[in-house]
This record gives sequence, C-alpha cells and structure tokens, in this order.
Amino acid sequence: MPAGETCENATSLAAPASIDGTTAGYYRDYGSGTNCSATAGSDRVYAVQVPPNKRLTASVLGAAGFNAGLSIGRLASACLASGRTCLAGADSATASTVDTVTYSNRSDAFETIHVFVGSASAASTGGFNLVTSLDDAPPIPAGDVCQTAPLVAGGTVSGTTVGYANDYGSGTGCTSAAGPDRTYRVSLPAGHRLTATVAPTSSWDPSVNLMLASSCEGTRTCVAASDLAGTGGAETARFTNVLEAATDVYVVVESLSPAGAGTFDLATTVAPAGAAEICSSATPIGAGTVTGTTIGFENDYGSGSGCAGTAGAERFYRVTVPAGQKLVATVVPTSAWDPSINLMLSGGCGSPRICVAGSDSGFSGDSDSASFTNSSAGAVDVFVAVESFSGSQSGPYTLTTSIGPP
Repeated sequence: MPAGETCENATSLAAPASIDGTTAGYYRDYGSGTNCSATAGSDRVYAVQVPPNKRLTASVLGAAGFNAGLSIGRLASACLASGRTCLAGADSATASTVDTVTYSNRSDAFETIHVFVGSASAASTGGFNLVTSLDDAPPIPAGDVCQTAPLVAGGTVSGTTVGYANDYGSGTGCTSAAGPDRTYRVSLPAGHRLTATVAPTSSWDPSVNLMLASSCEGTRTCVAASDLAGTGGAETARFTNVLEAATDVYVVVESLSPAGAGTFDLATTVAPAGAAEICSSATPIGAGTVTGTTIGFENDYGSGSGCAGTAGAERFYRVTVPAGQKLVATVVPTSAWDPSINLMLSGGCGSPRICVAGSDSGFSGDSDSASFTNSSAGAVDVFVAVESFSGSQSGPYTLTTSIGPP
C-alpha cells in the first residue's frame, strides 16, 4: 500500500511545506460527505499537526490540466468510508485555479488534521502541488460560535454569514447545515416560546436551526429547524421552553450550500406559551366530555419514553385521580384527521418526557384511548395530551374522561 493511501498511513507534513504529489496509482478510499469536496476520484491523504491557537492553511494546484481539489478533517469523522464529515473543502471548476481551505485550532492541545487531495471526476488522476502553512488563529468574531454569540432579546438585528466558518455542521434534527453559520443567544424563560425568523437581504438561501447549550460542544442536536422557502425566502423556527427554569437557546443562521452566505435580518420574539400548550398550564377537567382542537398549537414535547403518535401539535388537560381509582381518557376526532393520546404524571412533563400510557392505534376518524390506575396512597394529577402521529395533522375533537374502580 503506497504512503498516503489511507488515513492510517497518511504522509506526515511539518507545516510550512510545499510538496509535489500525484493521485495516479491511488484508490478512491473516501467518498462524499458533509463539507467534503473533490471526492469522486482517487484520493491521497496527508496529516498535519496543528498547534493550539494556530490556523492551518492548505492549498492545492493540479498539474498538466488535472483539476485537483481538497478537503480537511479529523480522523474520527473524515476518515470514514461513508457518512463522513469534513471540516472544510474546496474544488474549483478549472484546473488552473488554486483551491484553498483553512482550519483554526482553538483548543489547548495539538490536533492532527488530515488533508485529502482528490478530484471531482472519477476518471481523472494527476500530479499536484500541495502547500501548507501555519499562522496565528484570528480572533473569534462575534457569533462565530456559541461562546461569542451576542444576546438578543426580541426585535430585529442585521447580520451576515460572509467571512464566518462552518463550526457546527450537520446533526440530529438540524437542516441545511453545510454552509457558514452565525450564532445568536436568546434567554428563554420557563413556559415561553421563541419564534426566530431569518429573512435574507441579498440573493441567497438561508436556513435557521435552534439548539440548546449542550449542542455547542460535540455532535449537535437541534430542537427546531427550517429550510423551506428557497432563495430569497424567509425561514421561521419555533421552540417552547417546557422546563421549570429559563434556558439559553442558540439561533444559528446557516445554509444548505458550503458556498452559501449572505446578509440577513433576524427577528426574534419571546412570548408566553398559550393556555394548555404545556403541562404547567394544562386545562383542569374532571370526569365527563369536553370539546377542543389542536389547531394553532405547537409540537413542544415531541417523542418520549412510553409515548405514542408524537409528531403533531399537543394540547394538555389535567385530571386529578383519587387513590385506588382508574382514569380512562378517550379522544374522538370530529373531522377527518388522526389523533393520538398520551398520559403523563407531573414528573414526566420534562424534556424528554415520560408517558405512563399512550395510544395511536386508530386511523383518520378513529378514536384512541389510554388509561392509568393510581395505585398510590394519595391523589395524583394526570396530564392528558391530545396530539397526532403526523406533524401536518391537527383538528377538532371530543375528549371523554371517566374515573372509577380499576
């Protein structure tokens, strides 16, 4: 196996360096991936040690008509046969153009960064010149990462993603995250909803992702996301704080395309969640029948342990069940939609939630029932959530509750 065939036998470079190489005689060991470029042809791998607080710059130019491109990444994420994620990539349309990528190591330890030289053409191989250099990492601009995210408290701010890095990339529940990202922080009180709308003020296609502080390090998880409108269109994402304490929400403006960047206006509003929107403000009811609708409500809780049919908007009711008694709750749709029903105790109303019973066995127009027996020595509050398996379905219903012996 020739040196540089894979990450495991990558050719070590002590930057600064300028070397000539070739992809001829090499295989395509690493395919496409998030933020990766020039991945269709044979690839050759180099490894560079980047000291703390230093920036790596890597540039490649193909020889004799060969259109070389490059990507950089870490061993654990970029050196995968499939599903890989690179830190950055560059691949121009012509062989005579130098492609350049940068990476700043803002940690307190040395990092090994792998440099992949390849081509956008599966049939193309050739020689190249690879240049690497190190300099001081530039100051982190405001909003480049969570730690420098400016606090916004409602209203509209103007910004740009031009000149920013792709610090967060893809993640669970996130959308269109391959482009540069810019981050803002909102302090969201308990029981309040954040609505964040990004409107481009130049010709580009932004996306918006919302995440909590736990996603600022490592693999991210987004609690809401939107990229529906296309070039020039505004995107809106909403998140409700169902916890009993305030929490920071990070609004990340980014794009589907690694080359997508532009100016924007970001509007944020913070308002109390509506009545019956969360457990803490659930409508109290007793045994009997009530009418209601989930139209105009949000999906604030999502999936959880023991829950059923959780992609749609939820509406909450609170029923006090005496000791030794059984609650049966039945939802019947009064228009053509498919509801579900879930029961939670007060300790299960967090995020993620815990359901003591749930049902989504029926189809459109069918009823669903769930029950809970209070085997404790005192009365307990049970929270009844009417919702749906589908994020696009909501509608009117009747909810019937009965309390009696098991």
